[in-house]
Amino acid sequence: MGFPTKPTLAGQMIAQAQDAGSIASRVTADEPYDHDPGLRALLESRRIG
Repeated sequence: MGFPTKPTLAGQMIAQAQDAGSIASRVTADEPYDHDPGLRALLESRRIG
Protein backbone atom coordinates (compact mmCIF):
# COMPACT_ATOMS: atom_id res chain seq x y z
CA MET A 1 0.00 0.00 0.00
CA GLY A 2 1.38 3.37 -0.95
CA PHE A 3 0.84 6.72 0.65
CA PRO A 4 0.46 10.03 -1.21
CA THR A 5 3.36 12.45 -1.00
CA LYS A 6 3.01 15.87 0.60
CA PRO A 7 2.96 17.60 -2.81
CA THR A 8 0.18 15.24 -3.95
CA LEU A 9 -1.85 16.03 -0.85
CA ALA A 10 -1.25 19.76 -1.34
CA GLY A 11 -2.43 19.52 -4.94
CA GLN A 12 -5.60 17.74 -3.87
CA MET A 13 -6.33 20.38 -1.22
CA ILE A 14 -5.68 23.24 -3.64
CA ALA A 15 -7.94 21.66 -6.28
CA GLN A 16 -10.73 21.07 -3.76
CA ALA A 17 -10.51 24.63 -2.45
CA GLN A 18 -10.60 26.08 -5.95
CA ASP A 19 -13.49 23.81 -6.98
CA ALA A 20 -15.40 25.02 -3.90
CA GLY A 21 -15.03 28.62 -5.07
CA SER A 22 -11.89 29.78 -3.32
CA ILE A 23 -9.91 32.19 -5.45
CA ALA A 24 -6.13 31.93 -5.26
CA SER A 25 -3.82 33.56 -7.76
CA ARG A 26 -0.57 32.49 -6.10
CA VAL A 27 0.77 29.58 -4.09
CA THR A 28 3.99 29.64 -2.09
CA ALA A 29 5.88 26.54 -1.07
CA ASP A 30 9.25 25.36 0.10
CA GLU A 31 11.71 23.24 -1.88
CA PRO A 32 10.09 19.74 -1.71
CA TYR A 33 6.88 21.14 -3.21
CA ASP A 34 8.62 23.36 -5.74
CA HIS A 35 10.42 20.47 -7.43
CA ASP A 36 7.33 18.27 -7.84
CA PRO A 37 6.33 18.19 -11.53
CA GLY A 38 2.80 16.95 -10.78
CA LEU A 39 2.02 19.82 -8.42
CA ARG A 40 3.56 22.32 -10.83
CA ALA A 41 1.43 20.94 -13.70
CA LEU A 42 -1.71 21.12 -11.57
CA LEU A 43 -1.05 24.74 -10.67
CA GLU A 44 -0.31 25.67 -14.27
CA SER A 45 -3.46 23.93 -15.53
CA ARG A 46 -5.52 25.87 -12.99
CA ARG A 47 -3.74 29.14 -13.83
CA ILE A 48 -2.28 29.56 -10.35
CA GLY A 49 1.17 31.11 -10.10
